[in-house]
Amino acid sequence: MKRLIAIFGGGDNCVLVSQAEDSNSQTNPINTGVNLFKNQQQQQYVLVLCNSIGTPLESKYIDIFPHF
Repeated sequence: MKRLIAIFGGGDNCVLVSQAEDSNSQTNPINTGVNLFKNQQQQQYVLVLCNSIGTPLESKYIDIFPHF
């Protein structure tokens, strides 16, 4: 899994947290600080629920950083 941030487990399940890949993003080396801040606000994250043998059961895209 690319851009893995964290792994959380409980009981027979675990959740993998990663940054979503943006297929429309283009890196521009001349970004200003305002543009960089705007890009960070638009970041999406993926939560993948897996069972005890690591099979993905469900996934969810969220727009906020998953602190907990």
